[in-house]
Amino acid sequence: MKLAIIITCGTIAGALIPELVKVFTSTNSKHVREVLAASKEGGPSLNILSGLVAGNFSAYWMGLAIVSLMGVAYFVSTMGLEHIMIASPVFAFGLVAFGFLGMDRLL
Repeated sequence: MKLAIIITCGTIAGALIPELVKVFTSTNSKHVREVLAASKEGGPSLNILSGLVAGNFSAYWMGLAIVSLMGVAYFVSTMGLEHIMIASPVFAFGLVAFGFLGMDRLL
């Protein structure tokens, strides 16, 4: 059950991160429209600043998703898996990464 939860964290990450990317890079997204409006109204300097803000905002949400799912995997791996294996948190992180990469080809 614990290993299934850890792999599920990777699967959730694989499904969640492409959706977060779509939110921040779609032509219909609010963030892209703000960058476009900034380049029309303010010129190159405002375009660069608004692009950096939108990029940092998207990286924040993707980083938060990855850190929270890795945290869940770490927490589950410390609940008795150390009796079965030597470095259970490292193995858990690997399973999350494997689940994430496995979903990458399905989307």
